[in-house]
Amino acid sequence: MMACGRTSSRLLKSELTRALADPDWEAELEAMLQSHPPRRLVSPLFSLLLSSESALKWHAVTAFGQTVDRLAGANLEAARIVMRRFMWTLTDESGGIGWGSPEAMAEIMACHSKLADEYHAVFMSYILERKGPDNFLEYAPLREGAYWGAARLAQSRRDLISPYRDWLGHSLLGEEPPQSLGYLCLAFSFLTLDSRLLKDRLLELSARGEPLSIYFNRRFQQTTLSKLANQALSPSTVQTAQDSPRG
Repeated sequence: MMACGRTSSRLLKSELTRALADPDWEAELEAMLQSHPPRRLVSPLFSLLLSSESALKWHAVTAFGQTVDRLAGANLEAARIVMRRFMWTLTDESGGIGWGSPEAMAEIMACHSKLADEYHAVFMSYILERKGPDNFLEYAPLREGAYWGAARLAQSRRDLISPYRDWLGHSLLGEEPPQSLGYLCLAFSFLTLDSRLLKDRLLELSARGEPLSIYFNRRFQQTTLSKLANQALSPSTVQTAQDSPRG
């Protein structure tokens, strides 16, 4: 039986689903955050990361950033538990795949500087394959989410991500899926490009016109791999979000 004055978990998930599917979803999300403790939104958001509807999944990513940012303001350790839960979903021991976990982790770090300081190195380890034990995400579609996250962090926490340019460059040279390459190009559009080898790779990609659909700055955008590669070659055309954590 539902306790008086407290929304049941099932009803809360339904309410949150409707909010994130609404055309005015940002205002609806803010209303949810005003009317419910942020810790209560965490579990339904985890389930919405698995949605087959792209808009719901990505709006849940954005919502995680705002929700855990507020949670951390009240209880930093509770926010750390959320981050560790994401990390668990990306291990073999979890028995799952961890869909949406890299993207949500990155959005949380984009919104909260203390969590970014504590977890960015672990996050970046997901894209680097090393000899011996590592955190490298072997499953390419999951790794694609980590590249989106790297772009989001390059946008919002450039000072933390710049030291990992070589790691990102290794991925740019080695990856082939257009979506992953697009996100890597997006990451480099926020970073200083000082490698002739990487510039040559971007020039090569600038001739590839595969269409891409990306979610960035809280909206869906239709673009091409060539446009993103050219954007990385001309970073002055990109607004760096050291000015704003908006994602």
